[in-house]
Amino acid sequence: MRDPAGATVLVGGLTGGKVIIRHRLIPELVGRRRKGVCPRGVPADRAARPRVVPNRARAGPGLHSYGWSTARGHRALLPSSALPTIPVGTGRAGATGRRPAERPYTTGGRPRVGGVTKHLVTGATGFLGSAIVLELLDRHPYDTVTCLIRGSAEGLTTHLWNCAAAYGRAGLGEHFASRVATITADVTDPRSLERITGRFDAVWHSAGSLRWDEQAREQTTAVNLGGTANMVALARRCQAQDFTYLSTAYVAGSTGRPAPEVPAAAQAARSPYEASKIGAEAVVLAAEGPRCRILRPSIVVGHSLTQAAPGTRAGFYGVVEILRRTARRGDPGPALLDFRDDAVTNMVPIDTVAREAVDLHQAKAFGIFHLTHPEPIGSQDAVLAIAEALGLPEPAFGTPTRPRDLAMRRYLDPFLRMVNHGGNRFERRNTDQHVQPIGHPVLGRRQARELAAWYLAQAG
Repeated sequence: MRDPAGATVLVGGLTGGKVIIRHRLIPELVGRRRKGVCPRGVPADRAARPRVVPNRARAGPGLHSYGWSTARGHRALLPSSALPTIPVGTGRAGATGRRPAERPYTTGGRPRVGGVTKHLVTGATGFLGSAIVLELLDRHPYDTVTCLIRGSAEGLTTHLWNCAAAYGRAGLGEHFASRVATITADVTDPRSLERITGRFDAVWHSAGSLRWDEQAREQTTAVNLGGTANMVALARRCQAQDFTYLSTAYVAGSTGRPAPEVPAAAQAARSPYEASKIGAEAVVLAAEGPRCRILRPSIVVGHSLTQAAPGTRAGFYGVVEILRRTARRGDPGPALLDFRDDAVTNMVPIDTVAREAVDLHQAKAFGIFHLTHPEPIGSQDAVLAIAEALGLPEPAFGTPTRPRDLAMRRYLDPFLRMVNHGGNRFERRNTDQHVQPIGHPVLGRRQARELAAWYLAQAG
């Protein structure tokens, strides 16, 4: 199709729910040929054409809030009439009623005002930290990312490659060598952190322990509370202006009402894990030096389009693993599980969390922000979806009495404490003021079954 200016508008990459829009030739804005990576479904000879990237500037009347960037750095707004209308039901997003949870893949653009940002990220070998690294590389093509790791650089690179491929972003791999660096250190060891020199503009602290059990209280506290205090001190020493701490929405405890985005009370903790996170938040809020934001995701699950969740067995996948072990034992009859009728499970896709985290960073928003789903799934529906993925008899719900069901109740206790006693609905007023209004993908019983099926396929 053609827009009023005579430029050819191409729509490609509808597979996977993504829409990639390109403008072929706009004579007054054509720049030098750019070497780049093409999104899937777009021939390589189109790599030099201007790419549509999100434009945060306010659009005037008749203008759509997307701009284009060329090799010379020009930017403009498009007439609304120049953009194609995509009917509901086309591509995967329309067929499932979901809105795409990630933006078109772009590596083009120009540096933001103020130049290149140097990011320091902990937890990059984990589920959430790696997703944030990829999001930064994708959306900030001139920034550099230094990952603080305990293992090898090769291990980090392999993990990032696996995650990028699993999320449909394999093109980001070409940036790992030039824009990702590593520092070997341990957040719980101040001496190892003292060896870090130089300046970083933004610090992202995602590393932490997910242990809920009482036996691991000392270790959990050392990693989550002590490690956070050490990273705040490092950020101050490195003259960082921006500090982001990845906490959990469940520090709010069992309130019985939507939890506000305010500091959590110490008495709200239901486990050593939550107590350590509440303590860490207090350290961040009291920090002097960098401006701080606390991000509170709920139960993070796989990618909204590919269902991939590389490198995690926590949260929802912990329940999948417990039911999988039951299936392997071949215990006869349906399980009796202690999930209440009114219990809900707040799950949010990994790509949504990473996108909103970087949105808040770009908006220079500071404070406490919930990265949660506005419409949580019923906990019984989530368990039924897992049973379907496993091919198990449909479980019943009630107070367990048989030895097998009582054993499962012990294994599920941390999860049950979260979902059975309220605390799974969260306000998002602070968050929604600053993130792009793309919306959240539906997470119902069918989507939960797909997430469980992906995990089971990887587990073998």
